[in-house]
Amino acid sequence: DKQSAQLFRENFDNFKDTGTIQDLRFNMVTKSGRSFPVSLNSTAIYDIKGNYLSSRSTVFDITGQVQIEAELKEAKRMADQSAQIKEQFLANMSHEISTPVNSMIGFTNLLQKTTLAEDQRQFVNLIQSASENLLVIINEILDISKIEAGMLRIEIHPFSLQGLCNSIETMFRHRAQDKNLSFSISVQEDIPDTLNGDPVRLTEILVNLIANAIKFTSEGNIDVQISMLNKTAEKVRLLFSVRDTGIGISQEKLGRIFERFEQGETDTTRKYGGTGLGLAIVKKLVEIQEGEISVIS
Repeated sequence: DKQSAQLFRENFDNFKDTGTIQDLRFNMVTKSGRSFPVSLNSTAIYDIKGNYLSSRSTVFDITGQVQIEAELKEAKRMADQSAQIKEQFLANMSHEISTPVNSMIGFTNLLQKTTLAEDQRQFVNLIQSASENLLVIINEILDISKIEAGMLRIEIHPFSLQGLCNSIETMFRHRAQDKNLSFSISVQEDIPDTLNGDPVRLTEILVNLIANAIKFTSEGNIDVQISMLNKTAEKVRLLFSVRDTGIGISQEKLGRIFERFEQGETDTTRKYGGTGLGLAIVKKLVEIQEGEISVIS
């Protein structure tokens, strides 16, 4: 056809210079006028003086291949559209559900400050605990969907490492005391205090790991240590270690503990609750920041 003829004219001078054409796609027309796609591969033939004489060419009918490529392209478009719709739905759902859950938590806080009978106080505490657990699950589902959709972004800001640790220590001090656990965070002295990074995601990682440590520890201690692996003029690479004296993880489960919906044992969810998404999210957040995470039990 005319378009293919124009394509040939545009490529012919270059072909004489380079001596080869690989997978040049165009349309050919049969005697009956039917057009079909082909792929051309050609090698130029020159005389002893290097002048172009002719070419040796093969032409393949790629009708089936083009059809498959079009189907794959359409399937990818539909999959991308479906993922986008799912992400939007999860974001909207998370917002719509978390709003009334936050209200429930707020009202239970107000109720706790009023005069209540002992059984009423117990019921209010149970409502608050269930509401907080539900909010955690909602946020975990939203986080994992953002990560899968590639929409979770790391934002670089200056922050105080010691300030971040102080906030986390304040957050967990009472929770650890309620279980008679010793809880400490220590930062190696020669680590610069002001760093550039994503303090929100770093906090999310540490909060998840420390909350897990407290959840699965009935006696003893939780110890968080931050030490320096190496340092250059521009970057510092840190090691965050969260250690506890909890129930531990069986050897056969260690390799899968960072997978989605995996927990230490089959009865862990029944005993301790949770979705099994927390450590999968932590692993993704660490990897997005070019880090590594591992576990020893």
